[in-house]
Amino acid sequence: MQAVIFGASGLLGRSVVRAFGDMTVTGTGFSRTAGGLVRVDATSADDIEDLLGRVRPDAVVNCVGERRPEVWAGAPAQARDRNVDAARLIAEGASRCGARLLHISSDYVFDGKAAPYRPDSLPNPLNAAMARRKQLDPTMALLETAIKATAKGGIGKLRQRSRGQVPYYEEYPALSRETWRPDIRAAVLANQRVGLHRKLMKTAAAADLYPTSIGTDAIVYPSPGPSPLDVLPHTPEGKPAPGTFRLGVSPGMVKHQGTQTVLWAEQQFEERGGVFNISNLIKTDQSAGEGE
Repeated sequence: MQAVIFGASGLLGRSVVRAFGDMTVTGTGFSRTAGGLVRVDATSADDIEDLLGRVRPDAVVNCVGERRPEVWAGAPAQARDRNVDAARLIAEGASRCGARLLHISSDYVFDGKAAPYRPDSLPNPLNAAMARRKQLDPTMALLETAIKATAKGGIGKLRQRSRGQVPYYEEYPALSRETWRPDIRAAVLANQRVGLHRKLMKTAAAADLYPTSIGTDAIVYPSPGPSPLDVLPHTPEGKPAPGTFRLGVSPGMVKHQGTQTVLWAEQQFEERGGVFNISNLIKTDQSAGEGE
């Protein structure tokens, strides 16, 4: 097995080289090339292409990157060269020569406030270089923002508030009703949410499909088309997958609240600063779920 390890002169790269044991490894460095390392500029497509063309590796490992936050903050262009562009060029080179690629990142994509981190933890960088993920993958950035907004707004429906029916300085009449029972409302919502989450899990298991946001009585899914039939999972026989969402008016079924585009969602986040739940705004059929 032939392997090329980019960034083998660093602390991480040296450890990766040792992990390959007796296998044939070609390590690269730039400013430090002692110990048999090959000098390669990882920000140069020509350097990468030349090395991979000569070695024809089975595997490529990328350990290149600027790990010092102070450098990221003071030289964002340099940080982008090493942490973004270099990774892209190495990935493209590995693809062209048919090698498997392993890209090693670091926990600097987090702010350090909630360690230890898992592979599925949401990034929260403190620096401009790592924050560029939003420009590189706007769809995933939209999903990340939606998840955060869902978590912040999830408990808000336990207390009913005015939706503009009365001025902000006047008491909302619903809070003075003799029949107002926030404890019963909370119990009903909790029961309804359990059923909702059960369907979420069934849908994920049946179709590997996950929502972009969750409200009290609405769920937003990414869909290739405007119809709810475009996203609901079905069995090979064309029937709704057992335990998942089913359209209808009977108890336990769901109704279509509305469809919007990704561009519409991005505009909402830009206008509202990300602190809201998009499932509360998705409705395009004004007759659906009126008053709730």
